[in-house]
Amino acid sequence: MVSLFYTLRNDDDVQGMDITPDGNHIVAGYGREVVIWDIRTRRKVLGPLIVHIKRIWSIAVSPDGRNFASGSADKTIRVLDTTNGGTVLEPLEAHTGDVYSVIFTPDGRLLISGSDDGNIRFWEASTGDIVGEPISTGDPVWSAHVSPDSTKVAGGCKNGDIKVYDTVTHDLIFKSIGHTGTVFSVAFSKYGRLLGSASYDLTVRIWDAERGRAVGEPLRGHIYAIESVTFSPDGRYIVSGADDRTIRIWDVKTGQLHGDPLSGQLGTISRMVFTTDGRFLISGHSDGTINIWDVRTLALGSQIKQEAIQKVDIEITSTTVGSSLLLQDYIV
Repeated sequence: MVSLFYTLRNDDDVQGMDITPDGNHIVAGYGREVVIWDIRTRRKVLGPLIVHIKRIWSIAVSPDGRNFASGSADKTIRVLDTTNGGTVLEPLEAHTGDVYSVIFTPDGRLLISGSDDGNIRFWEASTGDIVGEPISTGDPVWSAHVSPDSTKVAGGCKNGDIKVYDTVTHDLIFKSIGHTGTVFSVAFSKYGRLLGSASYDLTVRIWDAERGRAVGEPLRGHIYAIESVTFSPDGRYIVSGADDRTIRIWDVKTGQLHGDPLSGQLGTISRMVFTTDGRFLISGHSDGTINIWDVRTLALGSQIKQEAIQKVDIEITSTTVGSSLLLQDYIV
């Protein structure tokens, strides 16, 4: 079983959360404030910093770990220094609705934001300048994620659509239709071949990130809205966290639940992220706790042992069953 390694506690619910690339610090948004935690010492190293005048919805750490961005209900994005909390850029103001999602492109060049106003906007990460025209999705954007090669951005929308765009031309690459409720979270796999999504409709779905087709059947098991989804760093598992206060680990290849759901005295799960080495899964909760789960305690076979995990991802074949693709081979 995955074991709970330790818990960090705060007074407000966790909505935005990310981890620094070195795996040493968690940057978490609580209400209007940001706190940075040291994972090793379990202590606050910075904050609480009052960053916004309304609640924070999203946090993203830059690829070099120097800065973090926060998106808020005050319709602004702020970029601060992760070391001292100093202001790096003036507030980024262009959205006319809550900024639900912020993310840096892996190459560090752009900061991308998704908003209740239905727009996905692109910002120069180093200057804060707007890059090009916004993408109008036609529906509030609740979640956004960028492919590992920085060429695509996926937006999860309130109406259940997932739209994937080219980050340079801003052209629509494809629209995936399948969810019947708000898509609260989207995530690309390590090599960008797969896209995962989590929805108010109680399902997790996996998509071919090149063509937008469904891969396998919807993953069912949660009994309340699913707020967060992420792939394990090796690509073998997709993990979902929901308002039913459980975390479920799914085998990407088979679509089967891997082990028992992680539960206990948890608040609803709002955000999840793996450390880059895959050792820890970090979950943020509505009761103000951040839980750090040690995944090394799983055994081989029906369980995961981190030391034995190979760096693999999924190769998609063109075989179909109905409208769904099948997963065939792991690519090391």
